[in-house]
Amino acid sequence: MKQAGFTLVEVLVTLSITLILTTVMITYSRSGEQQILLFKEQAKIINVISRAKSLALQTFQSGANFCGYGVHFNADGTFILFRDVANDCAASDNVYSGPAEQVESYKLDARVRFSQVGFFDIIFIPPDPQVRLNPDQFEADIQVQAVGGTVAVGVHVTNAGQVTSAVQ
Repeated sequence: MKQAGFTLVEVLVTLSITLILTTVMITYSRSGEQQILLFKEQAKIINVISRAKSLALQTFQSGANFCGYGVHFNADGTFILFRDVANDCAASDNVYSGPAEQVESYKLDARVRFSQVGFFDIIFIPPDPQVRLNPDQFEADIQVQAVGGTVAVGVHVTNAGQVTSAVQ
């Protein structure tokens, strides 16, 4: 009588294929997780820049004595929404000058870092709002990258106030 079943070679081949497919799926899911994390941090940066622009417009309409709102970027992964405070806005330095100007502070996820920050401050000065990049530039790029990753996403800002996103 003949017994039905699998040979040892058939079982080993099946296990090998299953192992290869599992490895591919795990690698793909980690890559996807990094992409989602990068896009989330990119959206956070764009949101804070847009909020500074919006606050600058609201400040002008409300008659408050602030010279503008901006975002200050640090290489350590923090960025600060600030209001430019000065007695005379014409003589203001238009940069982040310390904790007295801080409105809110943000930090990138620990698994993400700035891979390129082309400037330190962006400020929106009402009523237009006029945009100043410090140091003085026509445009600036902010790139974030997963720690140990190769893919980066970026935020591009022009001195006209246009904010766009990009994948590098």
